[in-house]
Amino acid sequence: MVVEYHSATERFKIPEAVGDYVFFRDIFGTKAEANLDRLAGIWFRIEKGPEVGPGVHSYDESGVVWEGTVTLSDETGHKRTLGPGDSFFIHRGSTVKFSSSDYGVCFKCAARPMGKL
Repeated sequence: MVVEYHSATERFKIPEAVGDYVFFRDIFGTKAEANLDRLAGIWFRIEKGPEVGPGVHSYDESGVVWEGTVTLSDETGHKRTLGPGDSFFIHRGSTVKFSSSDYGVCFKCAARPMGKL
């Protein structure tokens, strides 16, 4: 196996849009071999706008805010705004929405195949 690398400039190349405020790019992922736990590395950007979310997370996901701020709110009403260097973990089965009062960029890892939200 080889080690894969990307430079910090990859965070400026986040082309895939989900609606008007959310953008992502899967940049790393587990190779498509049978019987492996899946893992994807993702650059994620959210712009100022309303709360958005995938609904119930069908996978575990962890992330670190790289720039700006990201607000996460869950089904219990708990809400937290995170800034650069702050990290989060979303448990499988949770309903979490994302928003930002300005913009936010995160690097996330998710227990899912690449390209499958």
